[in-house]
Order: sequence, then structure tokens, then C-alpha cells
Amino acid sequence: GNVGFETMKHGMSWTRNKCQSSFKPVGAFIPKSMLPQPEAATIICRVNGKTVAQDATNRMKFSIAEQVADASELTPLKRGDMILTGAGSLGPLAIGDLVEGFIDGLESKYTVSSTLILKAQHKRKAAEAKL
Repeated sequence: GNVGFETMKHGMSWTRNKCQSSFKPVGAFIPKSMLPQPEAATIICRVNGKTVAQDATNRMKFSIAEQVADASELTPLKRGDMILTGAGSLGPLAIGDLVEGFIDGLESKYTVSSTLILKAQHKRKAAEAKL
């Protein structure tokens, strides 16, 4: 089933889930020389080897330049800061699923991957909530 929705039923919010140390795996820094036109990149997400999301950065509601400008009005940006723009739905995920994200055409060392796990403390809280 969908772990995110299941945990919400037991009083765990999306914010709380997204603040866990394992929520946002981050890959290697991509030098500008490897991606000279970031506004024309195709981003792909796979779950267990199957493509579940694919889109181009030039189709985003706001351009990369607009997003950087907006974020810099809210807080000073420093080298290495990340701006998270969100994503469409990947569909339901299950424990053990392998999620991979990458930019089409880049070397595999820039692929980010993570396996969905359920930690023991979450299992205990979910079980207690059912009581």
C-alpha cells in the first residue's frame, strides 16, 4: 500500500515524514559543464526499473531563473544550497521499492537512488495507533 497515506491515518503528517534523515537522498554535485542548458533537461524517475515520471525542465510552471530569483528574495542563497521544486505523483510506493531519479544523458554517477524502508519505531507507533 501507500506508506505515506497509511502513516497519515495513524497521526503522522507528511511534514513529519519528509523531515526524516532518509527522506531526501541527494546525489553528486553536477558541474555546470555537465549540464550547460539546465532549462532544457529531461528528468526521469523510475520505481523498480519502471519509468513512472518523465518531464522536461522547460515545461515547469516557473523557469529555473524565476525560481532562483523568488527563493533569493526569501533567504540569502549560498553555493551548494538546493531549491526543491516538488514533483508529480509517483503512484503508490511499498516497502522495498527502489526509487531512482536522474537527468537524461548524464553519467550514472549522477543518478540518485533509495530503497523505501519502514523503521521499527514507525511500525510500533502504527501498531499502537490501531489499539
